[in-house]
Amino acid sequence: MLKKIKAIPVSTYRKTVSSRRTVKDALDVLKNNGILMIFPEGGLYKTDEIVNIKSGASFFSVKAKVPVLPVAIIGTKNILPKGRIIPRTGKIIINVGCIINPADDIESMSYLVVNSLNKLMIGDVK
Repeated sequence: MLKKIKAIPVSTYRKTVSSRRTVKDALDVLKNNGILMIFPEGGLYKTDEIVNIKSGASFFSVKAKVPVLPVAIIGTKNILPKGRIIPRTGKIIINVGCIINPADDIESMSYLVVNSLNKLMIGDVK
């Protein structure tokens, strides 16, 4: 299914997927005016506050000089709790933030993304 939606595989295990290939494929998408969706948290968390994110989204934004559109998906922990295979019924809220133009460096961009995502997680949508 992931191949049909043109997903770019990313592995947490170094030898499974070439990280150079992943970066090249992602930059090619952005160079061709494509859309790249990244889940910057890199895992599941017990709280709704985002403290740290992986630097991928910020890296691609700064490197390709493309903006980021932050989106928070709230309620998924109740729909599919850790360890469950079959989802439950429930409510999911999707909050969409304002576009963030690329910063000069990855660290600054990461700060902007985390700040925006945390506001979206508490429903501070403007």
